[in-house]
Amino acid sequence: MVGQWQVGGGALLATGISDPLKFYMKDVKIGLYPYQFDESRGLWPNSYALFAPVKLRNDRTSIPPATFTHIKLLTSEAKLLEHSVVFRCKAMGQSKDQGKVEYLREEGFPLPLRYLVDDALREKLQDALLLCDSTAFHLRGALRRIGFYLYTANPDDTGWDTAGINPRAPKKIGDLARADIDNWVRHTEAGIYFWSAMDAPFQEFIIRLADEDSDEAANWWRRQVRVAAKGAFGKAREYAHESERAYRAVIEGEGYLTYQLNQMLGKEAKI
Repeated sequence: MVGQWQVGGGALLATGISDPLKFYMKDVKIGLYPYQFDESRGLWPNSYALFAPVKLRNDRTSIPPATFTHIKLLTSEAKLLEHSVVFRCKAMGQSKDQGKVEYLREEGFPLPLRYLVDDALREKLQDALLLCDSTAFHLRGALRRIGFYLYTANPDDTGWDTAGINPRAPKKIGDLARADIDNWVRHTEAGIYFWSAMDAPFQEFIIRLADEDSDEAANWWRRQVRVAAKGAFGKAREYAHESERAYRAVIEGEGYLTYQLNQMLGKEAKI
């Protein structure tokens, strides 16, 4: 266990030696590199990759900090720590662009030790967090539909194949129009709102999933995802303002989002 350490510039690790406190990614082409924070969301959506090596998209594999591996050994082999113990993980890091530091960040969340030793539990956590990725993807698709019906002159006669909008239409949307719509979607910051809205629920969910009936915890999590997605959409729709064209655009986007949420999360219970 590390009780105290000091970090300073001017000293490089020898080739082949990785920092035991860093979270790495391993790429089949470029090798090992430190994980960097994403400006639009926290570290927790990828927390399942912190607890054990995980194969990710684009031929990457997560390499957890060596301290996590050490804690796992203390729990599963040395039996010096109980599975029920909950530590708190604190991550500090930065994001760079061509060597220039863009921002620094500190983030923390609970770490029930069961996640280090229970493969099935980690898979359930991964499934729950990937559900957020899918929801964010479809939220963006819903907002693209608002932008499409807002800013396309003849939307019924125009298609956007990659967005799944009117794929059979004879005319296709141009590159400039696509860029304008995507700029509008970014301007709404709906994605940032969605991920921020899920921060607090995650702090609770990661403990509930380890302690409670997993189905009950998963159902609770799906409800939080739906609330966050609808809240983000509601904030973003304000950027459409009010007009007959905007009314239709919002209806198209909302219908798409509702359908996708029902497909992923099940239909919302009526009270």
